[in-house]
Amino acid sequence: MPKSRHFPVALLLLCAAAVGPVARAAAQGFEPVGTRAQGMGGAFVAVADDATATYWNPAGLASIPIFDLTLGFGRMEQEESDEDRPAEGRPRGSRNRSTGFGVALPVLGVSYYGLRTSYAVPAPTGPADVVRQDANTGFVGGAFSTWSLGVTVVQSVGDAVVVGSTLRVVRGSAAVSTRVVEGVSAALDEAGDLDLDGETKFDADVGMMAYVGRARLGVTVRNLVAPNWDTGSGLQLETDRLVRVGVGWGPEPVHGRRSWTIASDADLTTADGPDGERRAVAVGAERWFLNGRVAIRGGARAQTIGDVRPVATGGASVGVWSGLLLEAQVTGGGDTVERGWGLGARVTF
Repeated sequence: MPKSRHFPVALLLLCAAAVGPVARAAAQGFEPVGTRAQGMGGAFVAVADDATATYWNPAGLASIPIFDLTLGFGRMEQEESDEDRPAEGRPRGSRNRSTGFGVALPVLGVSYYGLRTSYAVPAPTGPADVVRQDANTGFVGGAFSTWSLGVTVVQSVGDAVVVGSTLRVVRGSAAVSTRVVEGVSAALDEAGDLDLDGETKFDADVGMMAYVGRARLGVTVRNLVAPNWDTGSGLQLETDRLVRVGVGWGPEPVHGRRSWTIASDADLTTADGPDGERRAVAVGAERWFLNGRVAIRGGARAQTIGDVRPVATGGASVGVWSGLLLEAQVTGGGDTVERGWGLGARVTF
C-alpha cells in the first residue's frame, strides 16, 4: 500500500481525534488488578482480605490477620476482525498489562499499581483522490497508562463497620502512533513500543465494609478527585468516578479470612473502556484446603450496558512453604471478548 502509508499531517490529526474518546479509559475499571480478584471474576469488593484491598476496598485491610505482601502481574487482550463489527470509532483490539504490589497491616497499607493499555483503531480513509487498497486493513495504534503510589488507612466504626481510604499520587500518560500499518496485531505491536508522556496528580479512593450475620457488605468509590491529564501527545486523558458494591457469604469468622466464600459485585456507575461502555456484574467463589495452603476459585462477569460480553475465570493458590503462596488465574471469553492470564505471589501470616 505505497500511497497509503504516509498521509499528510491532517490524517494524523484525524487519527488523534479518532482515539481521543478511547483515552478516557485510562485508570478505569476494577478487573485488571489482583490475581485472586480476577480469578473470582472480579467479585472482590466484599472479600478484599489481602493487600490488594488497597485497590479493591481499603476497608478490607481490617480482615488481614497480621501481615500481607502481594505481588501481581497480568495480561489481557482482545482482537476483533473486520467481520465482527463495522468501524465505529472504537478499537478493533486492545492489550492490557498490569503490575503491582501491596504491603499491608490490619490498619495501614502501601501500594503501587501500574496499568498500560495498547489499542488499535481503523485508520481514516484519507483524501478522496487516494485509492486505498487496504481500506479494511489499515490501523493506527495508541496507548495510555497510569501508575499510582498509595497509602491506605482504615478505621473501625463500632463492631460492625469499617471504613478506609487510599490516598494516591497518580501519573497519567498517553500517545498515538504516527504510522498506518496493516492489521490489528501490527498496530498493537506498534503501540506497545510507544514512549508515553503525561502529568502527575492526586486522587483518592474510599471504601466501607459492614458485617451483618454471616454476610459481608462492601462498597468502594474509586477516583474521588477524577483528575484529567494533558499528555505530551496532545490527547486529553480523563478519569471516571466509579462506584461498586459487593456482598460476600461464608462461615465464621465474618471479620477475618474464611475457608470458603461466595461473592457478587455490581457496578453502580458506567466507565468508558477500550471495548465500549462498561458496567459490570460479577459472581465468584473461593475454597481453601489444607489449613490455607491450597485454594481454588472461579467466577464469571458480564456487562449490563451494551453487549453482554461474558467471560469466565478460574484460579488457584498453592503454598510452597509456610506463609508463601504462588497464585495464578486465567480469563476466557469469545473471539471478541477479553481473555488473559495473571500470576502472583503472597507472603501472609
